Amino acid sequence: MYEEKGKELYDTATVAIYDIISDNLVNGELPEDFSLPSEAKNNELYVVDGAMDGITLYHIGRSPVSSDSLHLIDILLRQINEGDFDSAFLTLSRFAEKNTAIGSIDEFEGCIMDNVEQVNPSNLFNFAVECMTCEDRELVKFGLEMMEIFAEPTEDLKGFLRILGLSDEFTLFVLFNIITNWSNANEEIFALAKKVHGWGRIHAVERLRPETDEIRTWLLREGMNNKVSAEYSANAVFRKADVAGLLKKKLSDENFSRIALIMECLMSDGPMPGIRAVPDADEVLSDFLKQVTKHKLTFEIIDTVYRIAINRHYVAEKKKCDEILKTAKAEIILRKAIMENKGIAIAKYLDIDTAELIYDQMVADFGSHFQNCTFLIKNDEYREKVLDLFRKRLPLYRMANDKKQNYGLGNEYKDYTALVMLIGELKSYPMCGVDFVKLGLISPVANNRDMALQVLGSWCDLESRSLNDLSSELAAIVREVKETVPTD
Repeated sequence: MYEEKGKELYDTATVAIYDIISDNLVNGELPEDFSLPSEAKNNELYVVDGAMDGITLYHIGRSPVSSDSLHLIDILLRQINEGDFDSAFLTLSRFAEKNTAIGSIDEFEGCIMDNVEQVNPSNLFNFAVECMTCEDRELVKFGLEMMEIFAEPTEDLKGFLRILGLSDEFTLFVLFNIITNWSNANEEIFALAKKVHGWGRIHAVERLRPETDEIRTWLLREGMNNKVSAEYSANAVFRKADVAGLLKKKLSDENFSRIALIMECLMSDGPMPGIRAVPDADEVLSDFLKQVTKHKLTFEIIDTVYRIAINRHYVAEKKKCDEILKTAKAEIILRKAIMENKGIAIAKYLDIDTAELIYDQMVADFGSHFQNCTFLIKNDEYREKVLDLFRKRLPLYRMANDKKQNYGLGNEYKDYTALVMLIGELKSYPMCGVDFVKLGLISPVANNRDMALQVLGSWCDLESRSLNDLSSELAAIVREVKETVPTD
């Protein structure tokens, strides 16, 4: 372990993040449910390790670093050069208050590189080590960024970095070091990819080169297995495992089921590059559908075929998809899946009447299946049955007298989640389920109130009447709520 140069605040024996990680290792990796101690303050949402950096990379993008922050880097480098680590820590902490390590990586590393000849290399190295062995997540990351300036690490330092990289919070920054400096970089990335399970695996898969059959096979079978979302890695796995080439060959049922999952993710409308980013996508889809008839049909394969069928960009494949979906075997699988709360949209697409089955599910286990009201409210035969079921299963009296304002987050507010879902389905049915709309208006949960107001607006539009004309009672409740409920 590196010495701390007498800084109590950064005493690795008591508070170092590295120690937290190494103390929790089981068989050389962290348990899948491991997370670093939460830094969330009161009323702040907790995010999983690595999430903020992942969201920045994949969704938000980096913001420019201000001139004031750039000036702080200049001060930081001067303090490091002078060996004044106490002041340097304070300066870096000030910089971190306005800039994340991932958001400022180009500017931070750029400033160091531009001035590297003016900074004592031993001091820079030692300061980077002290950052990496402190208790602050962002300072650890800045330490890892500074360490990229140096050549290939010693074996001892590699071991230290490997352990830090096992935490999803730091995998990305360790990968940067590996890619930049390690002679066997791809082997190390592959080894790390197999030991991380969240954002770390997403980052590792993105940077792993498919140099061997072993890597390509692992990417196909494990590359999308992460705790965040398979969609983040679908495009990378498709390319690196050469799925387009595999679809032209004889495949085992196991490998084809993995390909079906990849294709399902690519067909989604999520934020990541999907099927339209795939070269020769029409040919790939055609090859996939040809393979379907050669393998055991599963719900996952049916779901992928359905997603292809409803994609407006690939209408040429719809006929082949329908031939697969409209079979007795597919219907049997679908009906079984519906009992597990899956495949309802597919059944609707195929005009399979599942209303009774769905309603029976709701009766048997309302807490797990209340969301199926989205399908049954549209059914004239079941609309009132569903409303009556909600009246029986929700604690309406308690909810009507609950005055504690809240965000409706967490399992304890599940009743309000059910309520807002039901209210939202009433937009097309004026004066239907009025008692639930009233309950929504006086709910202590903001989204319940907002949804109830949206429903009333929709009813007024459909009836071409003012709310007062539609219902003077509802209008009075709205006025009262606006006067008494705090602005959200």
